Amino acid sequence: MRAHVIALSLLSAFTADAATVREDSHERAKPPGLTVKTTSGTFTGLVNSTTPNVRQWLGVPYGRPPLGSLRFMPPEKAPNYGAADAKAYKPICHQNSGNKSSLYWQLLPEYLNRDPESEDCLYLNIWAPRQPREKRVPVIIWVSGGGFKEGGGHALYQVPDQWVQRMQTHIVVTFNFRLHIFGFPGSPAASINAGLMDLRLVVEWLRDNIAGFGGDPNRMILYGQSSGNNMVLMYSYAHPKQPIVRGFIGTSGGTPATNPTTSPNFHNVAQVVGCANLTAAAELACMQTVDAPALQQAVDTINKDPNRGLFRPIADNVTVFTNLTERLEKGLVAKLPFIGGFMYNEPAVFLPFDPDATTAPAPIPIPGIEGLTCAIKQEVE
Repeated sequence: MRAHVIALSLLSAFTADAATVREDSHERAKPPGLTVKTTSGTFTGLVNSTTPNVRQWLGVPYGRPPLGSLRFMPPEKAPNYGAADAKAYKPICHQNSGNKSSLYWQLLPEYLNRDPESEDCLYLNIWAPRQPREKRVPVIIWVSGGGFKEGGGHALYQVPDQWVQRMQTHIVVTFNFRLHIFGFPGSPAASINAGLMDLRLVVEWLRDNIAGFGGDPNRMILYGQSSGNNMVLMYSYAHPKQPIVRGFIGTSGGTPATNPTTSPNFHNVAQVVGCANLTAAAELACMQTVDAPALQQAVDTINKDPNRGLFRPIADNVTVFTNLTERLEKGLVAKLPFIGGFMYNEPAVFLPFDPDATTAPAPIPIPGIEGLTCAIKQEVE
């Protein structure tokens, strides 16, 4: 019964203190609480005709642009930008997308991020019920998937405005974080996972600011999908004593029990862009001066499989650890409820396919998933 109780306790946090939003044309014309003061500025959001009972703030900065000497480095807090509109998405972080025929590329473009890309990408988006409540509502922080090489805060299928419009019981936050070589460089001189540090900075920013949007900083959870799920799990091990959030949800992913401590890929890219034959520190400094498109092209040059990312989290023993089993045995993990799950046939979307085929492809089960789900089912029963 333990899994059942955990699931119910976490889900109850989302639905507590629900209230019905009254339709009112006058209030619709002048929505309350659209201008919010934060540590990074005072931002005015919007309400649109598609989801009129949802307040939206798009493109709110949470980190200083990671440019120049800040490239590959831990994120810094955003400065205060003063008053500004938050009514349009900002560019997503640089992607390293594949190009093979698949359901994603051919028939489901809403699953992809096709927006402008930039290194100046540390922004988040907030969707909240139209009417601010006397008692603040729970907050779901969505961590997008994409194999640590693609993803962002506003692929069409991830935009939660319809969900918030329908429920009126919670706030949803999405955000951009650094990806592939920019987020997980694996440099010997900077063996850090900047993308995971971006996640922590988002959580800290929300702790300090979400109350102004009507959210409860004491009822925030992380919800990740695929590699986003991996990031959620890594986060739980990296912050066992001060997780800030109150629970975790993960789908379609996991994290290995052990992780590599080094990778040759950063050095290989450095050789392509003219930063070879240098000390590790000099190589890093040189790579910080290379134009981002040149780095992107160099990654493509050395990558033999464009649908498989070269840059992933490595064990820095700060955000990712060499042996998670050992940390678990020592209790070095956030002791918070977790809900996890998979779809039985989800690998099929990555395979080549014929859009004109008349028969469905055979199911492709995830190895070992039956053992996992059966064990949970037995415990619940």
